[in-house]
Amino acid sequence: MGKIKLLLRKINNSSDLKELSINSFWSLLASVISKGLIFVAWLMVAKILGKEGNGQVGVIRSTINLFMIFAGSGIALTTTKYIPELITKDKDKVSRIITWSAVFSCFIGLILSFLLFFGAPYISKNILNSAELADTLKISSFLLFLSVVDSLISGCLKGFKDFKGLLLIGFLYGICLFASLYIGTIRYGVEGTFAGFTFSTFILVLLGGTFLKRNMIKYGLKFAFKLEDEVKILKKFTLPAILTGVMVIPFKWGVDTIMVNQPSGYKELGLYAAIILFQNMILMITATLDAPLITIMVKEKKDKRIEKLNLIIPWAIGTCMVLPILFFPSIFNVFLGEEYTGDDNYRKTLFLIMLTTTIILYKQGIARIMIVNSLMWFSFFSNLVWGTLLVLFFYFVKNKNAETLAYSYFIAYVINTILIIPIYIKKKIIPLTLITSRWAILIWIIFSGTFIVFYNYSFENVIFRIFALVILFITFVGLFYNLLLKD
Repeated sequence: MGKIKLLLRKINNSSDLKELSINSFWSLLASVISKGLIFVAWLMVAKILGKEGNGQVGVIRSTINLFMIFAGSGIALTTTKYIPELITKDKDKVSRIITWSAVFSCFIGLILSFLLFFGAPYISKNILNSAELADTLKISSFLLFLSVVDSLISGCLKGFKDFKGLLLIGFLYGICLFASLYIGTIRYGVEGTFAGFTFSTFILVLLGGTFLKRNMIKYGLKFAFKLEDEVKILKKFTLPAILTGVMVIPFKWGVDTIMVNQPSGYKELGLYAAIILFQNMILMITATLDAPLITIMVKEKKDKRIEKLNLIIPWAIGTCMVLPILFFPSIFNVFLGEEYTGDDNYRKTLFLIMLTTTIILYKQGIARIMIVNSLMWFSFFSNLVWGTLLVLFFYFVKNKNAETLAYSYFIAYVINTILIIPIYIKKKIIPLTLITSRWAILIWIIFSGTFIVFYNYSFENVIFRIFALVILFITFVGLFYNLLLKD
């Protein structure tokens, strides 16, 4: 208790830690409400459409994400990083960064939407192996443009640290999305799903635009079309950030398209897409720390306390969230129904996805360090290795189904981590103690052992599982506590 009180006192006395705590609270609250509604909405879609229909939804969303990489998160990250870094130093430069980010996003978004709209018949028939998806892809072209604009607006609001605004936007969007998806899916199937998705994203853009305008007025910013030394930022940060996405999404889309061209491929992808929703929920919750941490880290790049929190907290939160799923995998029958949970591949696919989730969370803090220190080229090469491994492994695996797809992701992340982490340590991107600490080693040994036991054996005794879960949960809390405060 003494150390906890000491930690709380340090947070209260440190302006950066206090700011991080407040921003993280609002960001987490926004995420729990908005992402919770979004999570339930997509679970509802999966249950209504069944495995095959959900597989179609999954591959179309993957296709949209493929186009999004050229004008989405890379530009949003630029505004999230540079707005808090420059807002008190050079408001004119901030105005130019926002302006040209908006111009570039809209221009590229229009071109990509145009290509998707007119390329829909070819893509659906020759790549997705389902000509009936052409109209849905055309609807999705409007969704693509709106998503690009929303990505930029969200990046700006995070840069302004308007987390309360994001909370309200996320809450209203979650309600709108839930209603739109339900009505659209019930009445018109997959096409209706994306019509509802498009409508709710349009509302999201309107809400975000209102809050962006309010923040620009608050800080005395105006749109400025005079381009000066912002080209350096584009070369140093934005371009590699976009290329980092290029090294992720196409590979994911590639394995999805390989899957849907197999017998029963849409059903298998539908099963995988439904289970991956639970991973996405965990990642979205831990990702709430992204913007608060990035905005603090750009101000205090050498603060070891912030760096430690950045690396350990998301990993700890995610690990503790994964544990109950390993002990009670059948609980998702309530959300998905027997069609999914009764599938022979369901249990092992779920376990592999959850194990992969812990590895992703382990690396999540490293990704933020890359962003803060403008080391996006390292991320680019790391993702290139990961993506190549993913496609190669899934392409050559004999039986292509939901389980082998999950296994391919797991293998790609493991090998990528083994190859890349030593380079990060050598470059002093991450501290060696994160790898060699006895607490970190114990965490991985106990978690891996738990996974192996529950992956291979099914325990029917509920009391035993509850007891074991409580013991392990307390153990992990203690291990992460020691890793955070003692090393």
